[in-house]
Amino acid sequence: MLGLERRPRHRWSEEENQVLRRDYDRKNAGALADAFDLPLYTIRAQLKRLKLTRVKEPPWTQEELEYLSDRTGVISDEAISRHLNRSKNALKIARYRKLGGVTKWTNVFSARAVARELGVS
Repeated sequence: MLGLERRPRHRWSEEENQVLRRDYDRKNAGALADAFDLPLYTIRAQLKRLKLTRVKEPPWTQEELEYLSDRTGVISDEAISRHLNRSKNALKIARYRKLGGVTKWTNVFSARAVARELGVS
């Protein structure tokens, strides 16, 4: 059948699981697949069974969230991301998940809205 052979199911030993737990923070799944000489899908399935995940960025502190909320729409996302040492995508996600959907435009008012609030026509 097309010259393809099915590999027998890999039986994971406790020593191999320990290597996965130890090395997954330093190596990606592809590097582990190469090291174990196993297909990538086999490594990923075992990582999932072991509930191994990586924390990509540290959790947000209250001070960081306040800084983000106070400066959103006031200074650029580039400046905020540099100051907080976070990616621009992390800013968007934090605004949505942690600040209740605050956008870049939440703190921005049109000239008409400002004039109306000040009672100027």
